[in-house]
Amino acid sequence: MNFASSLCFVLLLNSSLFSSNILSDIQRDKLELSKQQIETNTDKLKSDIILPINYTYSYNNSDQIFNNTELGTIKKSTITINQPIFKSGGIYSSIKYVNNLKKTNQISSKIQKQALIKNAISIAYNIKKLNLQIKKQNFSLKNAILDLNNKKESVFQGVLDISFLNNAIIVKNNIQSGLLDLEFQKESLINSFSLLSSQNIENIRLPRFTHVTLNKFQNNNLLIQKNTLDINSKKYLKAIATSKYLPSVNLNYSKTFDHINDINYNSYGFKIIVPFDYGYFNGINLAKLDYIKAQNKLKILKKNEFVFFKTHNLKIKTIDAKIELTNENIKVYKELLKQTKELKNIGLKTIDDVQILENSTNSEMLNLQIYDIDQQIELLEIYVKISNNKM
Repeated sequence: MNFASSLCFVLLLNSSLFSSNILSDIQRDKLELSKQQIETNTDKLKSDIILPINYTYSYNNSDQIFNNTELGTIKKSTITINQPIFKSGGIYSSIKYVNNLKKTNQISSKIQKQALIKNAISIAYNIKKLNLQIKKQNFSLKNAILDLNNKKESVFQGVLDISFLNNAIIVKNNIQSGLLDLEFQKESLINSFSLLSSQNIENIRLPRFTHVTLNKFQNNNLLIQKNTLDINSKKYLKAIATSKYLPSVNLNYSKTFDHINDINYNSYGFKIIVPFDYGYFNGINLAKLDYIKAQNKLKILKKNEFVFFKTHNLKIKTIDAKIELTNENIKVYKELLKQTKELKNIGLKTIDDVQILENSTNSEMLNLQIYDIDQQIELLEIYVKISNNKM
């Protein structure tokens, strides 16, 4: 697969692994709680737009004399409503702000979810990569042992100096030490994977990908979508801030029950409020600055995401070049192996020579698989940023 001809990346072809099912129950519960919290917070903000209805009950017992009459016991209860019905666009902007904030929080929740899934997938990729690297290291160890035996025989025959044998021992020991490091890294990643998923890592089938253009990456970028919504929020907040310094109209109503005299009466009306605040310009300017800052932040983000895409495209091209080089090496090794087997049949080469070339060929074949996984890991970094209903 050649990536040099276009700015494109690979998108998920088999999406089953990218669903939240890869996550453990604990992680899924965490995401679900975050989702519920978003819904609850949004509902609360919506309800806060409507002011509460107040109920008041009063009881008084007095021996005070007024107009030659003792006041006695007074029992009253009152229901009052004081609701703004016009705030110079503030009510409309508040509703729009709450709805926009809900969308913003939903995208934030999706970003959090995809980041968790991406981490689990990335670890799974790296474990598979380590399995291949361990196999490759074992081939290197086999060659090192064969080389050590040959060096040992040559030294004993006086053909080589002892330093050659010493170097061969060091090489073998370093390879064995590297093998232990790879085994440790694998176990460490398996432990990390268990924190995110309850699935058996050995049974997971890793996904493959198809292309997505730069334009699609930018149009479906979750961070860009979130920051675009942030700009809208700042716009609505600016309108809300402005409305605080403009006229507003409140509708008020009260119903009072006199429990002693068994009577009730109503009171209703409206109130016009015209604020005169010396902090008007400061409040408006702060809201405007927040709006402008959000716009600048989006411009910077778009540039960063473009560079991010270009950088990962370059990484993919580099890996693609390594794959081509490895394929050339495999051809060379296969030709050498064929010739060595022929020479071995006529006694000019040993079985060790054949095994060394076979191990080297197999090692290069593993490199192809390792580079393929490297590509998938790079592509995963792209995919996690894209809005997709399958994740």
